[in-house]
Amino acid sequence: AVGSFYGYQVEGIYQNQAEIDAANEAAKKAGHPGGYNNGSTTVPGDYKFKDFNNDGYLSDKDMTILGNGFPKLNYGLTLSSSYKNWDFSIYTYGVAGAKIYSYTAMVLSNMFPSDNQNTPNVLKEVAQNAWTSTNPGTTTPRLSFLDLNYNMRGSDAWVKKGDFLKISNVQVGYNFNPGLLKPLLIQGARVYASIQNLACFSSYNKYGDPEAGQGSVLYTGLDAGRYPMARVYSFGLNVQF
Repeated sequence: AVGSFYGYQVEGIYQNQAEIDAANEAAKKAGHPGGYNNGSTTVPGDYKFKDFNNDGYLSDKDMTILGNGFPKLNYGLTLSSSYKNWDFSIYTYGVAGAKIYSYTAMVLSNMFPSDNQNTPNVLKEVAQNAWTSTNPGTTTPRLSFLDLNYNMRGSDAWVKKGDFLKISNVQVGYNFNPGLLKPLLIQGARVYASIQNLACFSSYNKYGDPEAGQGSVLYTGLDAGRYPMARVYSFGLNVQF
């Protein structure tokens, strides 16, 4: 698909130096000029990336398609009801089967200085789950200011589930009785209150808004970091003379 995600595939985490040495030895036998598999500075706790072309070491030839941002299903539901002078409406929509290539998730999961040269904060769960010698059974790599293994490189580690359900708008209104309005020479009047962007249900919420993209089909499903959508409260009065 146009705009498909492209990068490396994480195969696991190096648990010890012996595992790294074995991979480097295999790369040396395969003819790698530097004699290492993933990188000369790889240490336990770093990502192990998949050697897709089976040449014994990692290179840009091992990058592959990681998916795309087009959902398998778009859906929406509008409900409205009324009772005597009251009326109520709710509008919801969402997607299923979507993926997000998330720069935001990468920044919130790594201590490496970002593009503006500031060291970012990481999510609390990342700090708690990061690999250490006493916490080896995790899928989150070690935290590092240097990231010499380049764990933050484009990979499926940053491809996240993008399914969401949004309650986009809820509105409640009241229509005044025409008999009460007649002395005021008013045919009808309605007062209402509404909430826009009330709630979003998604596993992606911890990184930001799952409704990702930047207006071009080439960026469908790309979350490069943006200000979240605001919740808007509205009150109004409609009058017919």
